[in-house]
Amino acid sequence: MLNNIKKLNKKPKQTKKQREALYQECLRDMPSCMMCGSHYWNQIHHIIYTPVKITEKGKLIVLCKDCHDLVHTNEKKYRPILLEIVRKFYKEEL
Repeated sequence: MLNNIKKLNKKPKQTKKQREALYQECLRDMPSCMMCGSHYWNQIHHIIYTPVKITEKGKLIVLCKDCHDLVHTNEKKYRPILLEIVRKFYKEEL
């Protein structure tokens, strides 16, 4: 019985193609680093990473390599900042 309940609560895994489409949409929506505004070496950062391979729009942000490296030095400090940036960027969409 408990196993059946756990199965109902699990989200289906996304395909690699679905995740890639979401990454491309994110890069289109945020063409520059959302921390410093740089247009070079931009990368997708998972603000909240889930090992089940579920990627959601509000949990992704575009960062340049330098800001991405900085965020990884202290994710606990930067996570609320990045979530606030994304919330303001998408406003009511999320």
